[in-house]
Amino acid sequence: MRSLSVKKIIAAILMMGLFFMQANAAAPFSGYEYSTDNYNGLIVSKRDIANAKPAPAAFVFDDALNSGRLGLDLPLNTPEDFACDDNGNAYILDTLNGRIVVVDKSLSKTLCIIRGWLPGDAENTRFTGGRGIYQVDGRLYVSLTQDKKIVSFEIPLFIRNSSEFKPEDGVELVSAEHGKPLVIDVTADRIIESPDISAIRDTFDFKPTKLAADSAGRLYVVVEGIFDGLMMIDSSNAFTGFVGANRIKINAIDLLWRRLSTEAQIEAQEDTVPIEFNSLDMDKEGFLYTTSKGNENENLVRRLNLIGNNVLNQGTWFIKGELSPLVREGVPGSTSHLIDIDVIEGCIYTCLDNIRGKLFTYNSEGDLLFAFGGISAQRGAFRVPTAVEWNNGKILVLDKGNNEMIIFRPTEYGEAVIAATRTQYTGGYGESWDQWNKVLALNPHNQAANRNVGKLQYDQGEYHKAMRHFRLGNSPELYSQAYAKYRKIEAEKIIPWIAGGLILAFAALVLLKTFGFIRQSRDRWIFFREEARKYKEHNSRK
Repeated sequence: MRSLSVKKIIAAILMMGLFFMQANAAAPFSGYEYSTDNYNGLIVSKRDIANAKPAPAAFVFDDALNSGRLGLDLPLNTPEDFACDDNGNAYILDTLNGRIVVVDKSLSKTLCIIRGWLPGDAENTRFTGGRGIYQVDGRLYVSLTQDKKIVSFEIPLFIRNSSEFKPEDGVELVSAEHGKPLVIDVTADRIIESPDISAIRDTFDFKPTKLAADSAGRLYVVVEGIFDGLMMIDSSNAFTGFVGANRIKINAIDLLWRRLSTEAQIEAQEDTVPIEFNSLDMDKEGFLYTTSKGNENENLVRRLNLIGNNVLNQGTWFIKGELSPLVREGVPGSTSHLIDIDVIEGCIYTCLDNIRGKLFTYNSEGDLLFAFGGISAQRGAFRVPTAVEWNNGKILVLDKGNNEMIIFRPTEYGEAVIAATRTQYTGGYGESWDQWNKVLALNPHNQAANRNVGKLQYDQGEYHKAMRHFRLGNSPELYSQAYAKYRKIEAEKIIPWIAGGLILAFAALVLLKTFGFIRQSRDRWIFFREEARKYKEHNSRK
């Protein structure tokens, strides 16, 4: 019975150790909590709405520049795009008026109006029908979709320097009336008309829409009706190929159907046609950022390297703007249409959804930093947003529906998020620690901040704290990695106690066995001694 009791004690010690380890191992990741980053929780019920915790505003309305504020006698008419230079000047492509309105770096008045470009005859030297404008190194590129060409020219010095007008080469003064914006024409020293792509296609209609350029003069152009990718044009205006085609994915059933279909039937299958790009931008490192249409299970944003491979990092969710669009409760709406994209230092990029009028800003790891905006008549909302640009820390949105430019300024929270993101991207982990904690102090539910603080804690070996931040940051993979490390450490702490308990239990068993043996020996000795005494007494009586 005593031996059985000892075995029960040992078994209990072992079970306690195993229970402690299994209790931790069974702790699951808490699941995909409702996102509080303004927009992208999986909202499917009233409970989700009730649990939502709105994030602080990262950017707020600052100003609206309409034709009256800009001092324009001829109002803006459906402006399609705009660009900003390094000094903060903005260049609005006033599409139906065929001109470029230059807003000064204070974003308060019109610096001048670029009426048209030279050389050319009077009928085709305006910017009428232009849909894209891009600035790099003091040079503007304008895609004239209607005229089927791209024109490029140096920005006049007086504009770049924000100084008074002085005659210079390539600039022709049209009018300089007192109290009205200066009007000029510029000389286009580079004109790109239909590039020769006969090696690929017999017929080709060159209708450029959006474009980007690098410092070497290479162009990357979105061409209407072209699905082979971005058209590349070198500095000599020669076509060099396509890059970044959105390759289609065909499953086994589709492949079988195509084998059985006629050529006409195959051409009619629109869902198997590669998707056309919407917009693009280039960062300081030479990577191209593009937006396009897509389905529910892919990113709408790509980051293309020099050979056209997508190297974009994806966070917890697909990078596609709105994740759970609802027109009304229980009725899914349309997906986001990311009409424009702008990338700034620190690999921070902002996408414009012209369906909902929302702006989504992401970091280099694909984490949503913040989102704001909307379609309405309220101040700071849009009617038909068409383009977005960062300008000296502010975000500018061109609304062609209201013919105005909306300016948003960062709040303390927005500045903290941007500063922390940039610092961590450049490798300043020590400094970014304090900055991310500042973000969490302003918004404890910011998923990007929680993930990044968790990563810093993970690198420092504080796995249990990292687990908490990964859970709040909605990162199951990172949570699992931190948990595995934490469990290993906890197990290493427990094992010595278990081993010690086993040793003590074994020692106790040995002692009990020894005492039992001694007691049995003593009892036997007493028994034999008593028997011997009885035998001796019995013999003495005889």
